[in-house]
Amino acid sequence: MERGRTVDVAPVVENGRIAFVSDSVFTASMGLAGADALCNLDAAAAQLPGTYRAWLGSSAGGPDSRFAPAGDPWRRVDGPRLAPTAADLLSPTSPPYLSTFLNRTASGVVFVDRLWVGSVTENCADWTSTAGEGAVGNPIATHAEERRDSLSFPCVFDHRINCLQL
Repeated sequence: MERGRTVDVAPVVENGRIAFVSDSVFTASMGLAGADALCNLDAAAAQLPGTYRAWLGSSAGGPDSRFAPAGDPWRRVDGPRLAPTAADLLSPTSPPYLSTFLNRTASGVVFVDRLWVGSVTENCADWTSTAGEGAVGNPIATHAEERRDSLSFPCVFDHRINCLQL
């Protein structure tokens, strides 16, 4: 073996749909359609394939209600799976832990600040207003309850959002 020689090893990239934190910030008054458009613009800028939807809750249901539990599980842009199956990620109870953090942007940058997630009651008037408050989440949490913080922020603030491939 040669001394002083390094070998680059590529990270393992799991199969599955892509999930990321938006590179762009979301203004609460942009609406769910605006959030979805932001996700797709960021994905296109990062040359990611497919169509994306924002992980945002509204009066119609929590963020998980916007996604189907069938299909491939989601993975971060750099490869690691978030949960063993899509249903596991969407379930509020099973499993309670993610396999890894969802803390990478579409362009692969690590992100560790709060982001909008919304809830049935804290959603900036269904993401149509900068009045009131909205629920925020923690991108470096792996437990279900920690991913949705007990914190709310005034809707006048801009935050990034999670985006998941359909």
